[in-house]
Amino acid sequence: MLVQARLDGRLRLFRQHDHALLAGQLAMSWVGFEREPNPLPFDLVLATALHDASWRELDRRPVRDGEIGRPHTFYTHPSESRLVAYRQGLDRLEGLSRHCALLASMHYTSFMDAAEAAEFMRAEAERQERLGRELDFGEEDEDRLSSELAYLRLFDNLSIFLCLTLPGSDDRQRPDWVDDLRHLKSPEGPLLHLTWLGEHLVHVDPFPFRDAVPLHLPYRELARQEFDTQDELDEAWDAAREASWTAWLRPAPRLA
Repeated sequence: MLVQARLDGRLRLFRQHDHALLAGQLAMSWVGFEREPNPLPFDLVLATALHDASWRELDRRPVRDGEIGRPHTFYTHPSESRLVAYRQGLDRLEGLSRHCALLASMHYTSFMDAAEAAEFMRAEAERQERLGRELDFGEEDEDRLSSELAYLRLFDNLSIFLCLTLPGSDDRQRPDWVDDLRHLKSPEGPLLHLTWLGEHLVHVDPFPFRDAVPLHLPYRELARQEFDTQDELDEAWDAAREASWTAWLRPAPRLA
């Protein structure tokens, strides 16, 4: 889950897979800048859209964090069940596209705590080596894979920023690193500046997309932020109606 604390005392919850689909939409709309591939390779766009499909079962309902009484976020969710889901999700993705599974595996291992997930890291290193052989990737493909991974991270971070920082959210209740995503570096282009203008409009400068990008993201909103038991959280989740947040990414206006 992406957990957004609201200033009115509510919680807005976005499923990981929905956030990833939004990232895939951004990848599909990308035209970039000089020297960047246009359009981006299909396998990269697909990997971006499906990189968090591993979370679909985990996000069927939120899991209570016993230390604070709030739902676990994607970065606090218990590692044991998360790593099992990652592995199973990558297995399924491999059946769809080995290239996509390779990129998603590289993405997961790029931010994993090696001490906490030693066995997972070892197994994924083996998967990456095997998939590279099966795809007949050689040393000349390493730079291309590194570039594709950088794009996947960019769109992942863009989507996280959009989900967690929109006006009405409580910036005291989110990690400091999320605010750093306001200024994101295009892998082969300039620094991007993102500015909210209300809840439904974001200016991006310079603008790297084909046209203004319409965004649609489902969520559920809970009436309070802390729960004494998992049963209470389950009841609140079941009672919350599915809603949809919409917004636009547009270029910043040029001063005359």
